Amino acid sequence: MKNSLIFDPTLSDEELRGFSRTVAEIEWLTVILVLMYQVVFAPGPEASANLALGTILFSGFVLSFHYLNFYRKESNWKIAIETWVMIAYITWALLQTGRLDSPLVNLYLLVIITTALTLGKAYRQDQALDWGFLTEPEASHRDRKSARAGEAPP
Repeated sequence: MKNSLIFDPTLSDEELRGFSRTVAEIEWLTVILVLMYQVVFAPGPEASANLALGTILFSGFVLSFHYLNFYRKESNWKIAIETWVMIAYITWALLQTGRLDSPLVNLYLLVIITTALTLGKAYRQDQALDWGFLTEPEASHRDRKSARAGEAPP
């Protein structure tokens, strides 16, 4: 069976702490941008109350994860959980502010940045996707190119 690591196993504890600090900064940036939206665009009272509730809950989550030592040891899974909660918060904010027409839709780019930090350099290009039992064997691009050229695959 192939090694199906999700995270980069070579990250040191110091690198994980650095990534965790960066994730916290991205989370606070998300909160600040949602609060700025409330000030600049002044949504209706119901949307404003829902945004405030979501922001309070998300801020409490960030505080508990980073400053109250909910998890004492940094790990890739902690960063992954934070990313999933950030996706939920952004989705909640978008539902309150116009869905895909919302100016906050680009907050999902912050999630992509966070995910890129979490995955690290473990991504290997030019390999077939592994969908579990649905995966059909597939020759890589390099193998097909070598076969056409008459060379032995590397």
